[in-house]
Amino acid sequence: MALVTPGTSVTTGSAAPTSGAARPVHPLDPLTADEIARAWEILARARTLASRTRVISITLDEPAKELILAHRPGDEVERAAFIVLIDSAAAMTYEAIVSLSRGQVLAWAPIPGVQPSIAFDEFFECEAAVRADPLWQQAVRKRGVTDVSLAMIDPWSAGHFGFEGEEGRRLARTLTWIRQSPNDNGYARPVANLIAVVDLNEMRVIRIEDHGVVPLPPEDANYSPEVAGTRAGATGHALGATKCGDPDDHAGC
Repeated sequence: MALVTPGTSVTTGSAAPTSGAARPVHPLDPLTADEIARAWEILARARTLASRTRVISITLDEPAKELILAHRPGDEVERAAFIVLIDSAAAMTYEAIVSLSRGQVLAWAPIPGVQPSIAFDEFFECEAAVRADPLWQQAVRKRGVTDVSLAMIDPWSAGHFGFEGEEGRRLARTLTWIRQSPNDNGYARPVANLIAVVDLNEMRVIRIEDHGVVPLPPEDANYSPEVAGTRAGATGHALGATKCGDPDDHAGC
């Protein structure tokens, strides 16, 4: 989820679920959209969140096993949400439990020394940070790339292996691919031997690992009719467009 600002809450209307919305009937039913919005509203009212706080997940806080086993159809269902956040400025992960039935925060705790999963918006911010880095630009230009806007940059979690200077940092190792046009299949042209290591909390490149230039693959690898339809396959026949449900739809889509 996106960055949040102090005091920001999701507008949900009344505290009760919206009329006509699906209501949970079992303790293990996933949170509804209304419950997710209400959980965030309750937490945002109860806690002062820093401006660079990211919501990583809002999921069902499962009740105790004995309560689940004792549940019978029609019983009142106690509902609670488990929320994971990270304050990027402070580099601190937090966990919270919010009671939807009582409308209050039951638990709030910092979880030092751990990193939650990468948030969706971090992927885009990381790509922008790498693309703007002068050393990364220099590395791709050595490989004949002149238009860095055609680069695709994917962050992968770097893990934690106790390397000097990496302790406590939220790191991603990014891989780069180069498209020949905006609609090209970028994954056909990996930039080999090039890694940009990014601190996702600071959102900046901290290291470039360049292990030597390997030429980019020259072939097209698109599946669009404009490209694939002009190439002959092993049978010598040009590839054409296939729609789901066609007799030739061997993929079963």
